[in-house]
Amino acid sequence: MGEVKVLGVDLAGPPRRITGICVLTFHAGGEDIRKKTKARGAVLTTKGEAWEESLLRFSACYFRSVRTDEEILSVAREEKPAVVGIDAPLSFSGKPFRDCDSAVRHLCPVLPLTFSGMRKLAERGMRLASKLGALRSAEGRRVDVIEVFPRASERVFETRMEEKLKDVLSLARNRHEYDAFLCALTARCYFEGKFQALGAKEKIIVPLV
Repeated sequence: MGEVKVLGVDLAGPPRRITGICVLTFHAGGEDIRKKTKARGAVLTTKGEAWEESLLRFSACYFRSVRTDEEILSVAREEKPAVVGIDAPLSFSGKPFRDCDSAVRHLCPVLPLTFSGMRKLAERGMRLASKLGALRSAEGRRVDVIEVFPRASERVFETRMEEKLKDVLSLARNRHEYDAFLCALTARCYFEGKFQALGAKEKIIVPLV
């Protein structure tokens, strides 16, 4: 398959606030594992290399701080990612918590979606996800748009890669870009089949390392 791109988006509620973006480019080997399975435990590594070390091996990584949906969509159209990981609720039924919110609580606290700010974030996230999902990746497939939670991903990653994550933090210009990196890294985990989907109906994707 060659090189693949994934996009991480740390989405702000109102466009006047900063949204962090991170694009990761990495070598995926010869096969798209999504064609075979969505289950946990499928791992692609370089021979003799621990998977978490392979995870942080990428050919390019760049950050941007943007504000509008059109800026986000412009990056996605240009980069043509296989997966977009968005830090925002991508569903809302009017209830304070979804089953996926309850499922992720063992990793980090979750705010109720009935809070005004969270409701606005969910509304923006759903609109953006719909537009991103209509785009095509460089491989010609529809872009996979997944809901991720940087704090949950960080909790998982820090069990194995805490020091290496600190190196990346020094490259990001602000916390939004760093969270976007965590979103992108989780999107890579999803692409490579090394993830857990929390929730029965709605899903929050977290990495497995």
